Amino acid sequence: RNMFALFVVSLAYNLKARPPLVEVFSMPNCKHCDVAKVYLEDSGIKFVEFDVSKDRAAKIDMLLRTGGTARTVPQIFIGGEHVGGCSEMLREAKGGKQQRDFGTIDGLAARFAMIL
Repeated sequence: RNMFALFVVSLAYNLKARPPLVEVFSMPNCKHCDVAKVYLEDSGIKFVEFDVSKDRAAKIDMLLRTGGTARTVPQIFIGGEHVGGCSEMLREAKGGKQQRDFGTIDGLAARFAMIL
């Protein structure tokens, strides 16, 4: 019964009419979480944070959306797409090997300027 309730809550996260631009699944006292959040804040990118140590539904949502492979934090989603952890986000933001269409932080901000 509890699993069904958590599943429904998880679906609710994914069925929002306008999902958050950037979602950061994190925990307190997590160095990499803090680095990711400071980087986003310093770059002027708004994000929604989910504390998976206190929010079981958010933890299940994170696991479902990563296919159960991501068990560490932070886990970062941009426009609903899983980016990875802090290192992956920074690598992509600085134009690393796995560039997406937001290969730089300027490109990231421009891509989502209409939502920011």
